[in-house]
Amino acid sequence: MLKFYLILPLTFFLISCSSVSYESQGYIASSDWQAVGRYDGSEGLPEKSQQQLQVVSDKFNGGAVDYKQYQESYLAAVIIYCEPKNAHRLAILGKPYMNACDRFPNGGFFYHDWLTSTRGSARG
Repeated sequence: MLKFYLILPLTFFLISCSSVSYESQGYIASSDWQAVGRYDGSEGLPEKSQQQLQVVSDKFNGGAVDYKQYQESYLAAVIIYCEPKNAHRLAILGKPYMNACDRFPNGGFFYHDWLTSTRGSARG
C-alpha cells in the first residue's frame, strides 16, 4: 500500500510534465507564462506547480518561469471555465473533467452537472 502512495503522485507529476499541448509548447518556448496559465485554466487542466513548469521550460526554452503571471492568468481563466453553465456544454463535447473546479464553492455542483450531462449524452 505504501508503494501506491509513493508511485501515484510521481505518476501524476510525470503525466502532467509529459503531456504539454502543442499550443502550450509555443507559449512556453516564448516564455509567455500568462498565455500558458490562460490555456491551462480555459481547458480545465489542473494548475501546474512552479516545479512542473520549470521542468517543461527547461525542455522547451530553458528560461525562468514567471509563476505569478501563470497563477494569475490561470485563476482568471479557470473561474470562467468553472461557471455552472459550462458543465453541460463540456460534457456534450466529450471533454473530461479534471477536477479544476473543486477548489471553488460551486465545484461540487459543476461536477454533478457535468456528470449528469455526460450520462445523459451517453444514452442519447
